[in-house]
Amino acid sequence: MRPSRILIIVLLVVAMSAAPPALAEETKAGFDLTLRDAVARALAQHPSVARADAVGSRASAIVQRAQAAWFPSLTVSGTLHQYEEPMIAWPIHRFDFAAIPPFDETLIQGSLQLDYTLFNGSRVPRIRQAKRHVDAALYGTGAAEQQLMASVVAAYLSVLSAQELLRAHDRRYEALTAELDRVRQLHAVGRAADVEMARAEAALAGADADRVQAQGRLDVARRDLARLIAETPDIMMATQLYPVSLSGYDGPDQTAALSSALSSNPEYLAKRNEMQAAEAGRSAARGARWPSVSVRGTLTEYRDGEGNNTNEWHALAMIGVPIFTGGVIAGQVSEAEAAYRVASEDLRLTEDRITSEVDRAVAQVRESHARVQSLTRAVESLEEVVRIEKLRLETGSQTQTDYLQAEAELLSARAGLIEARHGEMIARTTLARVTGTLNTHWIEQNVE
Repeated sequence: MRPSRILIIVLLVVAMSAAPPALAEETKAGFDLTLRDAVARALAQHPSVARADAVGSRASAIVQRAQAAWFPSLTVSGTLHQYEEPMIAWPIHRFDFAAIPPFDETLIQGSLQLDYTLFNGSRVPRIRQAKRHVDAALYGTGAAEQQLMASVVAAYLSVLSAQELLRAHDRRYEALTAELDRVRQLHAVGRAADVEMARAEAALAGADADRVQAQGRLDVARRDLARLIAETPDIMMATQLYPVSLSGYDGPDQTAALSSALSSNPEYLAKRNEMQAAEAGRSAARGARWPSVSVRGTLTEYRDGEGNNTNEWHALAMIGVPIFTGGVIAGQVSEAEAAYRVASEDLRLTEDRITSEVDRAVAQVRESHARVQSLTRAVESLEEVVRIEKLRLETGSQTQTDYLQAEAELLSARAGLIEARHGEMIARTTLARVTGTLNTHWIEQNVE
């Protein structure tokens, strides 16, 4: 093989092997993601919302089917009979030899039938029941959306908390690295003991271990957020999130919050509509004991194989009264009564749970706000303590242990403040969800 051909083949192999990493780097390119964008992306594709929408569509179809009982039904049918012996082509209505129809082995019959129910004791309750199911499904969709929004806010804040915590560990690591360098310089000239060197190295190693743990926590938080917004973890690793904060604080009123929850919480409203649907189902089951009245009209064409034909029509009115059904109606009524009791108790349980959630959410908002204020003052004080301890350590008027202890306390306070700030946002979001006021507009108005 000529050397030029060998060179061309080598270049092609190198180019082909270099292409996938370039594509991978392009795939892993991140983007800017605000909290509002994250919520919008989740609402657009998350299966919980899609499932709730599907439930609503199914309930609407049931309403359509139930309302069809108000309309007449029109049916067209046809039959073809082939007999071994000739058969009368159409019915005989009188003993008249002149009116005897023809006989043929092939008979064709077509009919147009109209049926209409004038009265049925279950029709109206069934329609009312179906409509209540639709309302319950709509509120169920609202509940799914609010729960998803709360989950996205919590996941977004978890990523921000983990990022800030990692930065706090980085600052501590840098401070301890500087302290270790200082001790090494002093140790080199015989002005620092071996124990100070060992203490500084141990503190730095512990800070490094804590930083690794914080990095792992950040990776998990990013993956959780990626699942909610249907992104890949690789892209989320390179995505830029924006810090958020609350726009002011109004102490929650527990009485007003509970009143809002019982009037606006979509989960509670869904349960209430389910109970109303069960009540309508109970009325429908009882309505089966009432008589039903219906009418029918039929137009029939008879034709033989020779092409002879005639048309006839007939109409009838029917009334049906259930006298004995072997316990079917009684069983249906008992089942509907039990379903109503189940729905009623479900509503009571939901009310109790929402009341408890309101109590916890209000307490959590107040507690987290007070904790943020306390930890803010604590961080400011500890930053000053660390600054003073570092100066005293450099001048030789303080021990290394006190400085390292101050650094550890500052890290703990910073981590607590980060979690407290985001905990307050999550608590406010939870309270908005429980009271039924959580939506994209609420996020825009309350989160900056």
